[in-house]
Amino acid sequence: LQMMHSRNPSLVTLINLIIRRYVSRLRLFKSDNIAVSLKVIQRSRTMNTKKIILIEDNKDIASLVKLHLNDIGYSVDVFHDCIQGWHSLKSQSYDLIILDIMLPGMDGMDICKNFCELNSSYTPILMLTSRSSEIDRVLGLESGADDYITKPFQQVEVLARIKTHISLRKRERELEEALEEIKTLKGILPICSYCKQIRNDAGYWQQVEEYISEHSEAMFSH
Repeated sequence: LQMMHSRNPSLVTLINLIIRRYVSRLRLFKSDNIAVSLKVIQRSRTMNTKKIILIEDNKDIASLVKLHLNDIGYSVDVFHDCIQGWHSLKSQSYDLIILDIMLPGMDGMDICKNFCELNSSYTPILMLTSRSSEIDRVLGLESGADDYITKPFQQVEVLARIKTHISLRKRERELEEALEEIKTLKGILPICSYCKQIRNDAGYWQQVEEYISEHSEAMFSH
């Protein structure tokens, strides 16, 4: 370029301008790709994030549990007031519920019972409480809780149990979906590919139009 500059400075200036534009566009292309990749990763994490509700009146314990759950990729809604927590339980869907028992305004066991009575769909419930007697454990589990952990607790154990319950719930949902597919397959009509007739409940072959007319309100246009 130095040799060319002495002969044709205007050409060198033009080449430098083209190179600068190319480099600038390359940088923009790279930054756009990085931004898009980050958005894709973020969206994927959001779609796969499990949502947990924690109702705990001790703010220090609640902050500590939330911090550790956030670190392993869970989204956590924290409520120190059981009334607000109960309203959130009724209006939103969660993958797991963590409850203290001794709460101001409403007992954790009452929340557990009410939630189980009002919801047909299953959500794992883990009780995290300082009440450690045998009768408290029994009452907690009988109220609808799936697990019972007493304070003081080990964070590692709590996280392990939470991950186990969420994993088990995921497998249960997969089984439920598989059962629905099986039910659908069972409902498939036995139609002969050659004569295009349906085998009815008595075991006789019947015209498709005739069978459908007898078993539904469907009407054929022509």
